[in-house]
Amino acid sequence: MISKKMSLSFIVHFLITKPYNYEHEKNYCRRPSGGVTFFLLGWLVYGILLMDFMSANSRQSPAFRTQEDMIMWAMILGNLAYGFLLAYVINRGGDGTVMQGATTGAITGALITTGVDLMLHAQLDIWGKKVIAVDILASIVVTGIVGAVIAWVSSKMK
Repeated sequence: MISKKMSLSFIVHFLITKPYNYEHEKNYCRRPSGGVTFFLLGWLVYGILLMDFMSANSRQSPAFRTQEDMIMWAMILGNLAYGFLLAYVINRGGDGTVMQGATTGAITGALITTGVDLMLHAQLDIWGKKVIAVDILASIVVTGIVGAVIAWVSSKMK
Protein backbone atom coordinates (compact mmCIF):
# COMPACT_ATOMS: atom_id res chain seq x y z
CA MET A 1 0.00 0.00 0.00
CA ILE A 2 1.27 3.48 -0.89
CA SER A 3 1.74 5.81 2.06
CA LYS A 4 0.00 9.20 2.22
CA LYS A 5 3.37 10.95 2.35
CA MET A 6 4.53 9.20 -0.82
CA SER A 7 1.24 9.98 -2.60
CA LEU A 8 1.43 13.66 -1.68
CA SER A 9 5.05 13.78 -2.80
CA PHE A 10 4.07 12.34 -6.20
CA ILE A 11 1.21 14.83 -6.62
CA VAL A 12 3.43 17.80 -5.77
CA HIS A 13 6.12 16.53 -8.16
CA PHE A 14 3.48 15.95 -10.88
CA LEU A 15 2.05 19.49 -10.58
CA ILE A 16 5.28 21.46 -10.24
CA THR A 17 7.82 19.80 -12.50
CA LYS A 18 7.99 19.40 -16.24
CA PRO A 19 8.62 15.83 -17.43
CA TYR A 20 11.93 15.21 -19.19
CA ASN A 21 12.99 18.88 -19.18
CA TYR A 22 13.17 20.70 -15.87
CA GLU A 23 12.70 24.33 -16.82
CA HIS A 24 10.88 25.38 -13.65
CA GLU A 25 10.87 29.10 -14.34
CA LYS A 26 8.80 28.58 -17.49
CA ASN A 27 6.27 26.42 -15.67
CA TYR A 28 5.88 28.99 -12.90
CA CYS A 29 4.71 31.46 -15.56
CA ARG A 30 2.61 29.29 -17.87
CA ARG A 31 0.66 27.40 -15.21
CA PRO A 32 -0.59 30.44 -13.28
CA SER A 33 -1.33 32.19 -16.59
CA GLY A 34 -3.79 29.39 -17.34
CA GLY A 35 -5.41 29.63 -13.90
CA VAL A 36 -5.77 33.41 -14.01
CA THR A 37 -7.21 33.23 -17.53
CA PHE A 38 -9.64 30.50 -16.41
CA PHE A 39 -10.83 32.63 -13.50
CA LEU A 40 -11.37 35.75 -15.61
CA LEU A 41 -13.02 33.93 -18.51
CA GLY A 42 -15.17 31.87 -16.15
CA TRP A 43 -16.39 35.05 -14.50
CA LEU A 44 -17.14 36.59 -17.91
CA VAL A 45 -18.76 33.54 -19.53
CA TYR A 46 -20.55 31.90 -16.60
CA GLY A 47 -20.90 34.83 -14.19
CA ILE A 48 -22.12 37.38 -16.74
CA LEU A 49 -22.95 36.04 -20.21
CA LEU A 50 -24.61 32.73 -19.25
CA MET A 51 -25.82 33.58 -15.75
CA ASP A 52 -29.45 34.23 -16.68
CA PHE A 53 -29.61 31.22 -19.01
CA MET A 54 -28.12 28.85 -16.43
CA SER A 55 -30.41 30.18 -13.67
CA ALA A 56 -33.52 29.93 -15.84
CA ASN A 57 -32.72 26.40 -17.03
CA SER A 58 -31.41 24.86 -13.80
CA ARG A 59 -33.60 23.33 -11.17
CA GLN A 60 -33.61 25.46 -8.06
CA SER A 61 -31.74 23.65 -5.33
CA PRO A 62 -30.36 24.63 -1.94
CA ALA A 63 -27.10 23.12 -3.20
CA PHE A 64 -26.48 26.24 -5.32
CA ARG A 65 -24.82 29.11 -3.47
CA THR A 66 -25.74 32.70 -4.09
CA GLN A 67 -22.98 34.98 -5.35
CA GLU A 68 -22.74 36.49 -1.89
CA ASP A 69 -22.25 33.05 -0.30
CA MET A 70 -19.72 31.76 -2.85
CA ILE A 71 -16.43 30.56 -1.36
CA MET A 72 -13.98 32.56 -3.43
CA TRP A 73 -10.77 30.89 -2.21
CA ALA A 74 -12.14 27.55 -3.42
CA MET A 75 -13.10 29.07 -6.79
CA ILE A 76 -9.63 30.60 -7.19
CA LEU A 77 -7.82 27.37 -6.26
CA GLY A 78 -10.10 25.36 -8.54
CA ASN A 79 -9.33 27.65 -11.47
CA LEU A 80 -5.60 27.50 -10.73
CA ALA A 81 -5.75 23.69 -10.60
CA TYR A 82 -7.59 23.54 -13.93
CA GLY A 83 -5.05 25.95 -15.45
CA PHE A 84 -2.17 23.84 -14.07
CA LEU A 85 -3.74 20.72 -15.60
CA LEU A 86 -4.09 22.35 -19.01
CA ALA A 87 -0.56 23.75 -18.87
CA TYR A 88 0.74 20.30 -18.00
CA VAL A 89 -1.14 18.68 -20.90
CA ILE A 90 -0.07 21.37 -23.37
CA ASN A 91 3.51 21.28 -22.10
CA ARG A 92 3.64 17.49 -22.20
CA GLY A 93 2.22 17.44 -25.72
CA GLY A 94 4.83 19.89 -26.93
CA ASP A 95 2.25 22.26 -28.38
CA GLY A 96 4.36 25.10 -29.72
CA THR A 97 1.86 27.36 -31.45
CA VAL A 98 -1.14 29.27 -30.17
CA MET A 99 -3.43 27.23 -32.45
CA GLN A 100 -2.03 23.93 -31.14
CA GLY A 101 -2.53 25.16 -27.57
CA ALA A 102 -6.10 26.25 -28.37
CA THR A 103 -6.89 22.88 -29.96
CA THR A 104 -5.42 20.87 -27.08
CA GLY A 105 -7.19 23.12 -24.58
CA ALA A 106 -10.54 22.79 -26.32
CA ILE A 107 -10.32 19.00 -26.65
CA THR A 108 -9.19 18.56 -23.03
CA GLY A 109 -11.95 20.89 -21.80
CA ALA A 110 -14.59 19.12 -23.90
CA LEU A 111 -13.63 15.71 -22.54
CA ILE A 112 -13.42 16.82 -18.90
CA THR A 113 -16.65 18.83 -18.99
CA THR A 114 -18.57 16.12 -20.82
CA GLY A 115 -17.44 13.51 -18.32
CA VAL A 116 -18.18 15.62 -15.24
CA ASP A 117 -21.52 16.96 -16.53
CA LEU A 118 -22.80 13.52 -17.51
CA MET A 119 -21.77 11.98 -14.17
CA LEU A 120 -23.49 14.83 -12.32
CA HIS A 121 -26.56 14.43 -14.57
CA ALA A 122 -26.70 10.73 -13.70
CA GLN A 123 -26.66 11.49 -9.95
CA LEU A 124 -28.32 14.88 -9.48
CA ASP A 125 -31.51 16.44 -10.82
CA ILE A 126 -30.21 19.98 -11.31
CA TRP A 127 -29.58 20.35 -15.06
CA GLY A 128 -31.38 19.31 -18.19
CA LYS A 129 -29.75 18.28 -21.44
CA LYS A 130 -29.90 21.83 -22.83
CA VAL A 131 -27.81 23.20 -19.93
CA ILE A 132 -25.32 20.34 -20.29
CA ALA A 133 -24.93 21.04 -24.02
CA VAL A 134 -24.43 24.78 -23.43
CA ASP A 135 -21.97 24.09 -20.60
CA ILE A 136 -19.90 21.79 -22.83
CA LEU A 137 -19.87 24.33 -25.68
CA ALA A 138 -18.94 27.16 -23.30
CA SER A 139 -16.20 25.01 -21.81
CA ILE A 140 -14.77 24.30 -25.27
CA VAL A 141 -14.55 28.04 -25.94
CA VAL A 142 -13.08 28.86 -22.51
CA THR A 143 -10.53 26.05 -22.46
CA GLY A 144 -9.58 26.75 -26.06
CA ILE A 145 -8.79 30.36 -25.18
CA VAL A 146 -6.94 29.28 -22.02
CA GLY A 147 -4.92 26.77 -24.06
CA ALA A 148 -4.03 29.51 -26.55
CA VAL A 149 -2.92 31.82 -23.73
CA ILE A 150 -0.75 29.09 -22.18
CA ALA A 151 0.88 28.34 -25.55
CA TRP A 152 1.40 32.06 -26.20
CA VAL A 153 3.04 32.55 -22.78
CA SER A 154 5.19 29.47 -23.46
CA SER A 155 6.28 30.84 -26.84
CA LYS A 156 7.35 34.10 -25.18
CA MET A 157 9.44 32.15 -22.65
CA LYS A 158 11.60 30.42 -25.29
